[in-house]
Amino acid sequence: MSIYDIHGSANDGEYLSEPMNINEERHYLSIVFFDSASQAVTPGSGSILIEACETNAYQYGEVATITATEAGLDSTYNRPAFSGPIFSVRITLTGVTGANNFSCRIGAW
Repeated sequence: MSIYDIHGSANDGEYLSEPMNINEERHYLSIVFFDSASQAVTPGSGSILIEACETNAYQYGEVATITATEAGLDSTYNRPAFSGPIFSVRITLTGVTGANNFSCRIGAW
């Protein structure tokens, strides 16, 4: 099993994982947002687009879209799961309020 992390500000933008082992075919993803004191928070609004690509050509396809208010330590969303060889994951944040940064963890095996 491998763990891949994506960290960044909660500003609008795209955030990429490091290249992943394409021999791993099962993936689970979770996202937590933090305030300026590094405390976990639930955003007041926003959306999270999760995409993955199978090759190093960086042609992404949608895996899931999550409302940012559902993400967190006590998440009320079903964590996105996807299968198949994945080279990279892209997280796109839009309109997230009430958080300074985020951490996304991808477990793969």
